[in-house]
Amino acid sequence: MPLETREITKVLIVDDDEVVRTTLGDIFKKRGYDIKAVGTAAEALEEVKKNPYHFAVLDIHLPDKSGTDLLDEIRKINFKINCIMITGYSEETPEESLERGAKAHLTKPLKIEELVKIFQRETSHDPDARSNL
Repeated sequence: MPLETREITKVLIVDDDEVVRTTLGDIFKKRGYDIKAVGTAAEALEEVKKNPYHFAVLDIHLPDKSGTDLLDEIRKINFKINCIMITGYSEETPEESLERGAKAHLTKPLKIEELVKIFQRETSHDPDARSNL
């Protein structure tokens, strides 16, 4: 009898800070997630058009577009992607991100366990995204 195969949870990290991208990417790769990290909204949109992601972790302040505008565009391409907004500073309130469809709005420095809990909560109804939770 063949073993059941499950899809690995795919996460897109979008942050213009290379240290944040690398750190988050390394941490989540070690936990078994399939990670792609990019530094601009344009790169993120290309990725979302080409690949199905379960999650997108979006910095609110990007060099080429605001993270919330990127959130809107991502949701037009793939409404099922769970977007989590992150910021070190912002005039935008968490409520604004949530109203636009984000699953969470977190402040840097990030607590990795908080992100993992959000991943677990959002994949509890998605059996294809549970393989590494």
